[in-house]
Amino acid sequence: MATGHLTNTGSNIYLNHLFRGQQKNTGTPYLAPFLTMPSKQGPGSEPTGATRIMMTAQDWQAPVGGSTTTIKNLVFPRSIGWNGNIVALGVFDSASGGSCLAYFIPDDGELIEVNDSLIVLAGGLLHRFDSGFMSLNLQNAILNDLYRSIPLPLFPSLSVAHYSSAPAPNVSPTIGGTEPTDSAYSRQPIAVNGTAFGAATAGKISTIIPFSFTAATEAQGLRTHWGLHDAPTAGNFQVGGVLVPPKTVDAGDPFTLTELTIGLDAA
Repeated sequence: MATGHLTNTGSNIYLNHLFRGQQKNTGTPYLAPFLTMPSKQGPGSEPTGATRIMMTAQDWQAPVGGSTTTIKNLVFPRSIGWNGNIVALGVFDSASGGSCLAYFIPDDGELIEVNDSLIVLAGGLLHRFDSGFMSLNLQNAILNDLYRSIPLPLFPSLSVAHYSSAPAPNVSPTIGGTEPTDSAYSRQPIAVNGTAFGAATAGKISTIIPFSFTAATEAQGLRTHWGLHDAPTAGNFQVGGVLVPPKTVDAGDPFTLTELTIGLDAA
């Protein structure tokens, strides 16, 4: 089995879509063979004359728990004039050129000789997020967009919260951490555009403006984590992180969050 990871390019595209409102074009994914190892920094080299194969929603299991796998054999055309040791696979957004969004490194390479056909057996590709504090719903939505051509929605707005406990992103439904009960506390709005977030780079995106909360009217204790929700109250936790360093908020203290950084695929 080969495990999938987003490239930095893939992460940047999704981060800019989610947090800057730069809508991603959801198209057909194509699978390509590589003769050299890909990485988060970019794809491997494709054999001269090799053909990428189109994948459909029917080739992939509907994501569950931030994970999806192939459920059909993926068959490349017979090689004509190309051969080599296929050491990895890449997912592109077009039949030629385009961007490599994700990659898979199998346990063993496969030697392809002239007139051979490369076959990736059902269950041979698995993409499971190693995502830190990202909700299962968001993980599944990204996987649906990437492999099953189901467009990833845009957030109309987001609200930032701070917590005294860690969020629980890998349960369903996903829950945020423990927010203050202080009547002065409320989540702060965060715009989904280039005003609040800088452009994603190297697979991460960060806020570029501070978010200040009203001074506490009672002790709120040690604040250890932060999170983004899709509503100013209630709603759904989407993504978050650890406060470094944590901060104790006493009565009368203001509290400001600065440079919140988000990555999608930690592996």
